Amino acid sequence: MNKQNNNISASTATKAPGKAPGNSTGSHSLDESLGFLLNTVARMMRGALEDRLKQYNVTSMQWVVMQTISECEVMNQTAVAKRVEIDNPTMTRQVDRLEEAGLLKRRPDKEDRRTQLLSLTAKGCKLLSSINDVANEVNRLASTRISNARLNKLIEDLHIIHKNLSPNDKA
Repeated sequence: MNKQNNNISASTATKAPGKAPGNSTGSHSLDESLGFLLNTVARMMRGALEDRLKQYNVTSMQWVVMQTISECEVMNQTAVAKRVEIDNPTMTRQVDRLEEAGLLKRRPDKEDRRTQLLSLTAKGCKLLSSINDVANEVNRLASTRISNARLNKLIEDLHIIHKNLSPNDKA
């Protein structure tokens, strides 16, 4: 196959008749694959967010951790890891970096000294406000040309997909 044939875009490719998007019988285009599209869009959004967060010396994962903690004010480290769906060693590294930067503090839980309680510092709260503006900007960019009704439906459907795939949340 020559180079020209390898570079056929999805818009010029011919689709097989009768194939529904995500059809589980037979093959389908990656452009019709829910998993491929979700993964691609997630990487694109994370990249756009990471580019904008460089000026704050914070990663998208650190932002997610900070946002999660801010929603509860004080949260134990294991609960944050579970909420953001990362393993404990990865969570510990994120917390170490955020603590070194003065953005959060951890303290032992008085009821269970094995557990670390996390809270944002004043510096972390102030930075989070700016970072949330950046995250909102990326969300606005991604949802340009999508009506509020369709966007709300998409978010609703993504929650359903998340629930369908969550091992601890089967209906």
